[in-house]
Amino acid sequence: MLVLFAVMPQSLTAQPSKVTKAERALANLQAQHREAHKLFADDLERVAQTCETHELKEIAARVRRLAAPVDPDVLRFEPLPRQMQPQIPAPAAGEFSWQVELRTFRKAYSIELDKLASQAVKAGLPSYAFQLIREVAFHDSDHVRARRLLGYERYKDEWVSPFEAKKLRNKEVWTAQWGWLPESHVARYENGERRNGVRWVTAERDAQLRSGFSNPWEIRTEHYLLKTNFSLEHGVALASSLEEFHRFFEQIFAGFFNDSKRLQLLFEKPATAARDLKPFHIHFFRSRDEYIAKLHKKYGQQITITNGLYDTDDLVVYSFHNPMEPAEPTLYHEATHQLLAAHLKPSPVIARDENFWLIEGIACYIESFRVADGEVSLGDPRSLRFEAARFRKLKDGYYLPLAEFTAMGKEAFQRHPQITNNYSQASGLVHFFMHYEGGRYRDDLIEHLRQIYKQAETGKRPMALEVLTSSNFAELDQQYGEYVLKLSQSLKEEFSIQDE
Repeated sequence: MLVLFAVMPQSLTAQPSKVTKAERALANLQAQHREAHKLFADDLERVAQTCETHELKEIAARVRRLAAPVDPDVLRFEPLPRQMQPQIPAPAAGEFSWQVELRTFRKAYSIELDKLASQAVKAGLPSYAFQLIREVAFHDSDHVRARRLLGYERYKDEWVSPFEAKKLRNKEVWTAQWGWLPESHVARYENGERRNGVRWVTAERDAQLRSGFSNPWEIRTEHYLLKTNFSLEHGVALASSLEEFHRFFEQIFAGFFNDSKRLQLLFEKPATAARDLKPFHIHFFRSRDEYIAKLHKKYGQQITITNGLYDTDDLVVYSFHNPMEPAEPTLYHEATHQLLAAHLKPSPVIARDENFWLIEGIACYIESFRVADGEVSLGDPRSLRFEAARFRKLKDGYYLPLAEFTAMGKEAFQRHPQITNNYSQASGLVHFFMHYEGGRYRDDLIEHLRQIYKQAETGKRPMALEVLTSSNFAELDQQYGEYVLKLSQSLKEEFSIQDE
């Protein structure tokens, strides 16, 4: 029996991989998506050409940009307008209206995308379904079902979240500098006054009173309560970025938070009823010294080598202002741990005996999240984590086979002599599973992640990636090597050819 068990994994590894039902469905839907996009692009090209004949060259260029193909290596979403679309005046007899033509084609395309999204969620492809829904809303920003699925409701002539709608009904307004304020307070803030407790003080005095963390600024958004003694304005900017991150995260990782039946019900009857949410807590210190002083007693000297952490006891993310580095990547990393473990009480050790690479790998991958001019993106292969992963694999020749890598639990991973290299590899592997062949393994990885966290509650061992992907580890290792080499070559990196 011992000999039999020793031989079985090798015989399984020698088996050729099989294409899963979900992978076939994904390939079919992606082909339909490409065909629909081609027809859409052809329609827009005709609009652009007509614009050019009417000497509207700038508009023609804008129209063509709307038909540009999507970059498969990055999950990127354009900003959605807050205002509802204005009605386009009817053109005079014989007059050309590029606005009418463009809106007609975009709406027709969004209808096709919406159908594909419904098929995707039924096929067990939630992240792809939400990717399509986001594209629906981009081309038809007043598409009611898409807006509801993305967490919006209509308030007057705007699309807002239920939380925002409640604030607006209570005569509060969002300000980019100071967060939510009663309408009656805005003018006083613009004049340099600040509300501190029950009294009004100058902005300078307010900063003095909040210099210690016993009386920090508190910035409340829909999903976060950020406390900081650095500055109100900086705190609001961070909280806003975290809110964008949360919205994007819930869409991409929809399969983690919802089972297949709940997702199908959500797509059939989307609703955005207001919920009384308990916010996630973020404590952002104005200095590294204050951060260390707060956490040193509990974590000892180890805290001095960190830029932030998620405390699984008090459920708070801690970080600090570093004038040499942006705070957002660290906050996104730790907020990922916070989001994924939010439903676990008390917070147990996740992936104690195996699969710990994914716990840190997914958080490192999330560090690539960016918000720029309203556009959000995730997975840019030029991010430092992924660049380091390619360097380790292609230049250093460092790579632990998945059979060995996935077998490490938390302690084995964190005590490994090559822990830095392993963090890089974990980041690169998550990028591979999220983006390979247009997301072939994306929902498999998210399901694996869901089961790893579920194990902490039920004790049930998660299905191996080999089973979920129907690809053995040896083949996945090979695909990863080919994937990072191709990426490196496309980016023209000097280490794209591994040294002998």
